[in-house]
Amino acid sequence: MNLQQDDFDKDDILSEVISKNEDDKTLSEKTKQTKKSGNIIKLVLFIIVILAFVYYADNAGFFDKFKKGHLVAKVNNEAITKKDLDQRINLFKVQLQGAGADFSEDDIKAQALDSLINDKLLVQKARENGYVVSDDDVSSEIESIIAQLGGKAEFKNQLLKEGLTEKELRTGIKNRMLVQKYISDNIDLESENASLTEEEIKSFYDDFFGSQQNPPSYEDVKDQIKNQLLNQKRRDKINAFVSSLRDEAKIEIINNN
Repeated sequence: MNLQQDDFDKDDILSEVISKNEDDKTLSEKTKQTKKSGNIIKLVLFIIVILAFVYYADNAGFFDKFKKGHLVAKVNNEAITKKDLDQRINLFKVQLQGAGADFSEDDIKAQALDSLINDKLLVQKARENGYVVSDDDVSSEIESIIAQLGGKAEFKNQLLKEGLTEKELRTGIKNRMLVQKYISDNIDLESENASLTEEEIKSFYDDFFGSQQNPPSYEDVKDQIKNQLLNQKRRDKINAFVSSLRDEAKIEIINNN
């Protein structure tokens, strides 16, 4: 089994449909609390993703800090550590379990390592091409996280749970923003809007909801499906771009068995 983002996206559609129906009801205190918990879970996942962008070394002596068993790969002589890999595997497991998808440990490990290599290549290229992110932009992102979590205390609590300092989080956010800027300037993602047809949207609806006893109406989920399909097309473009970066990169997979 090759794990793909599609394994997560179909569950997202159902979640959006449920959320739309909930908006038409009066929220009880219990529902409000559940919604708050959901926001915290999403933000925890966000923090885990940010971890992938934290441990990017610039100095040549970085590898001296690690024994061989702590490295799983090198990308243009920058390290991917076992800690990086374990965190990305945990993220994928949370997403797949939430979607009710089956997976093998070998598949998820391979996919996690592949995504870490891609992320690192994108950060490297962004830096090489002079992209920068201001401290003010990073601070604004952190303030948004704190607000969604309900205050500084919960923010610190979540960082503690993930074993992450605020300085490390800032580094991760900055690198993620670098990648976003680099992708936006170098890959035309907006052209996919025009290429998505009504037939594609309807076909997805029929395939996904056709076997359900009480499916939502096509009009109720059309916009959600459209967004998912557009996101998939954009990911395909990004993957093709990253593939070209990989062809030019020096990538070493380290077997620690």
